[in-house]
Amino acid sequence: MTKKELAIKLLNMFFIITTLITIVMGVMGLIWERDRLLTYEVMFSPVIIGFISVLPSIVMYSKKELTLRQIVIRKVLHLFLLEIELIAFSKIMGIWNEVIGLPFVISILIVAVLVQVFLWLVGVQRANTITNELKAFQKEYRRNN
Repeated sequence: MTKKELAIKLLNMFFIITTLITIVMGVMGLIWERDRLLTYEVMFSPVIIGFISVLPSIVMYSKKELTLRQIVIRKVLHLFLLEIELIAFSKIMGIWNEVIGLPFVISILIVAVLVQVFLWLVGVQRANTITNELKAFQKEYRRNN
């Protein structure tokens, strides 16, 4: 993976994560803090959390092709770092409490899994596009030769 490919993947992850965090925050807010008023500062929190959530993804970077075992180990490490980082951030920001602790940890897991699913779907779509373009190129090449 080149640095450019990594940057594009991280940017895609950022937008997916930010969208999912906004949804999760809305759902959790409706369930546990329905009467709380939001300020303009709160609107930046999904973006900040999205940026923070992308940082552990650097463990996935490798110049060479990874084996399946290496990928699994790095994904587990990524999830572990992500959970620790976001729990620490929520404690520092004063939004952590015992009531939302477990749901918060579970929501991080759900968002992390959904991000991987969306990135996989984007990859499948990209692979299909490349395959179809290659087939069209081969067909054109055979017709001309």
